Amino acid sequence: MNPTTSIIRQVNRDNPEVVAHHVSARFPVPAEVLFTYLTEEKHLEQWFGKVTRDEFVYEIEGTASGRIESCADNSFLITWEKDGDVSFLNVEVTPDGAGSLLAAGYSTRTEDLREDFTNRYGSGATAVGWDLTLWALDRYIAGVTGEPPRDAYAEFVAHSARGWANADAAAGTIPGDPETIADNTYRFYLGLDDGYEKREK
Repeated sequence: MNPTTSIIRQVNRDNPEVVAHHVSARFPVPAEVLFTYLTEEKHLEQWFGKVTRDEFVYEIEGTASGRIESCADNSFLITWEKDGDVSFLNVEVTPDGAGSLLAAGYSTRTEDLREDFTNRYGSGATAVGWDLTLWALDRYIAGVTGEPPRDAYAEFVAHSARGWANADAAAGTIPGDPETIADNTYRFYLGLDDGYEKREK
């Protein structure tokens, strides 16, 4: 997956009570196959995490849990519940030539957003994590095992952080400079302190 072009990002604040993030990416497998990678436990455990399901309730080990509101026709809607906050994740897979297009929408109530995180990182505080999930899926499809090298991870995070900062700027949802927001997010995901020198652009 080319981090500079493969992921399309959008932030929407038309409803002042909700922040909506939209992301899409193309994958080189048929829609029906991609959907099984997103929903079947045997696949999820290989690239995403151990998921257990009991009827309409699911739990991702060490991450989040929630309720499956719907799952049919290569799409699903779930709640994403973590640390007392509840968001909604809608995913749809459609054919795209010989491959498929994954489109996801992730909405969070404004009142559940941490103002300090929003001011410092913008949408990247959580949205870079979703980009990393798409990258993990892409590596799984390509048969790549193990964690990516740190330099490749750093490059991906840098592009992702800048992409989300630009999406925030286009939506008018961040109070500061997009490049500063992107750099803060990059440092957050790389575990860097403010005392480190600024990375090269």
